[in-house]
Amino acid sequence: HCLRGDAVKVWVTKYALTDGVKVHEARLTGNDCFAEWGYEGDRIKWSQYGYGRVGVDVCLTREDAIARVKSMIASMLKALDRSTKRISALNPSEMVPSE
Repeated sequence: HCLRGDAVKVWVTKYALTDGVKVHEARLTGNDCFAEWGYEGDRIKWSQYGYGRVGVDVCLTREDAIARVKSMIASMLKALDRSTKRISALNPSEMVPSE
C-alpha cells in the first residue's frame, strides 16, 4: 500500500480543529505509512517540516480528510458534552468550606 519514498499530495488533518487542514507534498516512509513534508529537493526545510501517520494525522484524499475532520468534530463535541454535564453538576455550596 505505502511505498517508502513515494511523493504524494497529503491533507494534514493533525491540527484541523485548531489551525485547519493543510495540503502538502509529502514522502511516505516506513511500513506503518508515515508521511513527512517540508522538503526542498533532498533538504529538509525545518520551518515547514512535519510528519504524521496516514489515516490518523494525514489523509491521501480530500474525501478521506473530510471524513477524518467530521470524526474529529464528533469526538470533540462528545468530550465537550461530558465536560458541560460535569461542570453543570457542580454545587458551589458543597465546594466551598464553611470555615
